Amino acid sequence: MTGRLAHLLREWLATSGAEVADVGSKAWTGPELLEIADRAAAELRARGVEANEPIHVTIGNRPSDIAAMLAVWSVGGVVAPIHQNASITTRAAVGQATNARLQLDGVFVE
Repeated sequence: MTGRLAHLLREWLATSGAEVADVGSKAWTGPELLEIADRAAAELRARGVEANEPIHVTIGNRPSDIAAMLAVWSVGGVVAPIHQNASITTRAAVGQATNARLQLDGVFVE
């Protein structure tokens, strides 16, 4: 299912020349978000992400969150979202529950 979702989102972003997100003074187009997602996906592949591997994605209601989730789905991973303001305790609990070895904060892989 994530492969199909990734394909649909990629297709929409690639063909959307209009602004798809606006944050402050920066307006993002679909192709810009797709480019960000592709760079993050390449980094995840380089780190050997396997099918159905959980990846923590820090979510903060940012356009880059869409790109980060797409990057994970594009490599066959599973998004385990964590809000950017989550407490250390919450982050630890999610980490223990998912046993994820990688995290995307925006689109930066840790």
